[in-house]
Amino acid sequence: MAARVLDIRYIAGITDGEGCITIVKRSIAGVNGARFIPVVVISMTDKAAVRQIHRRFGGTLYLKKANKPGHKPAWQWRITGHNLLNFLKAVSPYLLVKGTQAKLAMKLAKIQAANRQGAVKGEWGRRALSRELVVQRAAICKEIQRLNKRGV
Repeated sequence: MAARVLDIRYIAGITDGEGCITIVKRSIAGVNGARFIPVVVISMTDKAAVRQIHRRFGGTLYLKKANKPGHKPAWQWRITGHNLLNFLKAVSPYLLVKGTQAKLAMKLAKIQAANRQGAVKGEWGRRALSRELVVQRAAICKEIQRLNKRGV
């Protein structure tokens, strides 16, 4: 039997329920402090759905070991960069829970793409960022972290 193709609305539901849309901050010595990386991660114990999402949008798919006794290993799909923007453009109209996070991640991805044009290369070939760009990106990162905060 052939596998059914997942509807984009179903993928949005999986993202709302099993996914995380966030921005990862990486400190880099000598390059104006930090890099901000928009990322989507979906974790499920069943491989079929995440495998289809991976095939459709790219990214990375791997098996993550269980962190706690009694937990199952989970298949984790992760996407960043240009593929992330394509994924979020496709699912964002259907997101009910994580729509604001998707908009923030897309905003950062678009800012990064625009700033790659004519940027000055820094140490180790990385692009040097102005203080203004670092502050702008940090503010987006802080807001998405606030939205993703657990608890009350």
